[in-house]
Amino acid sequence: MLTFMVKDRAYGERGRWVWQSAAALSCAAFFGMARALCDTKEEEEEEDDDGMTPEDRKKALAPGGGQCHLPNYTKAEVSKHTTPETGIWVTYKDGVYDVTEFVEAHPGGASKILLGAGRAIDPYWNLFQQHFRTGHPLKLLEEMRIGTLAPGEYTEEELSNPYASDPARDPRLIYHNKTPCNAEVPQEELGANYLTPNELWFVRHHHPVPVINDRTWELVVSGKGCETQRFSMDDLKSGRFPKVEVDVTIQCSGNRRSHFAKTYKKAEGIPWNQGGVSTARFGGVRLRDVLLACGLCDPDAAGVEHVQFFASDDMRASIPVDKALAPHGDVILAYEMNGAPLPADHGYPLRAVVPGHVGVRNVKWVHKIVASESEAEGPWQRGVAYKGFASNITNLQGVYIILSLTHTHTHTYTHTHTHIHTHTQINTHSDPSTRHRPRRCSARAPSDKFDRGAARRS
Repeated sequence: MLTFMVKDRAYGERGRWVWQSAAALSCAAFFGMARALCDTKEEEEEEDDDGMTPEDRKKALAPGGGQCHLPNYTKAEVSKHTTPETGIWVTYKDGVYDVTEFVEAHPGGASKILLGAGRAIDPYWNLFQQHFRTGHPLKLLEEMRIGTLAPGEYTEEELSNPYASDPARDPRLIYHNKTPCNAEVPQEELGANYLTPNELWFVRHHHPVPVINDRTWELVVSGKGCETQRFSMDDLKSGRFPKVEVDVTIQCSGNRRSHFAKTYKKAEGIPWNQGGVSTARFGGVRLRDVLLACGLCDPDAAGVEHVQFFASDDMRASIPVDKALAPHGDVILAYEMNGAPLPADHGYPLRAVVPGHVGVRNVKWVHKIVASESEAEGPWQRGVAYKGFASNITNLQGVYIILSLTHTHTHTYTHTHTHIHTHTQINTHSDPSTRHRPRRCSARAPSDKFDRGAARRS
């Protein structure tokens, strides 16, 4: 996802339309572009051409069945195959599959698929239901089938629904998935309001929405150069840290991915139209103020290069420490959205808001922040999904992650179909050698003044 700071709340109605539209629709779909350029397998273009719905795929028999020559295995035999040396086996329903050669190519990272090594992956697929969005994962399994569980070894279980506690959502949203939820703003609503109503904000999830007890929730800040501190929501709102507000447009990096099919070829991933983007007035405290209160005054001396965010749904991502400690304090820890507490879908009780940076860095449901010499672990930071590269690149070593906005343009319209042409260029750098870092920790109290142009300058 990508973000852009709206220029000024008092810019005027005409200006608001233009800036909203520029922010909302100006970004190319990096993820889709990379995959579209690099993926040349025709069969992957037709990955969802099995004519089945996600529910049909969940109910289908284990792929690759009906092969009488395949041997039977017991669960005990399967459990011995958990390493590359022994072969990495998993079961799905009554099928046995050798996934050894696929582990490193797993989109969620090798560590995720290894959780199921030597056992059933059914519970994991029940949680990560994006496996049923298209027929491609089942086709992959079919090619890896090596056997069948012996008679009596497999009993179909009624798995609980991990999405049962997800919040109710507005039926006007356009849903690509419901488990996990991925939904975009209707086309006609994109220009209807300067601030997108909370109920119409686009939703981009990888997991079920975590259920969080706000009475026991706390934020833990630690890491290099920091004195570990714990903050309750009351601590953050007590006045120790000035409250600030910032108007930010957040956009999914896959926004407009479906447009590639019109001009080039179908790109892998959720086929977003133009509605994977929304704008809100977020309220909260500066990340800079919190980090300074924990003692992170000289990141160079402490050897800190990145600030990592940890979410309650196990997602994690990081931003450069230069951005986190930017003198203008544009990065905030938000607990309000459009004047109301954060909705569950959008990070309640606390999320990171990083104007001008890729939206995946705007981590929701934040419960831990760590100052570190390295980037966050995991596919959302180190995987291929959020790197920008051309089709001739075959080695991702040294390829920088997508941090900030780039140059592009598009068109949209208002309720009255007044045509708006937007064209925006923002020059930013993700090369750490080009960044400026604040060197000193100010002894004065944090200023209440908030520079709304900071995101465009940083």
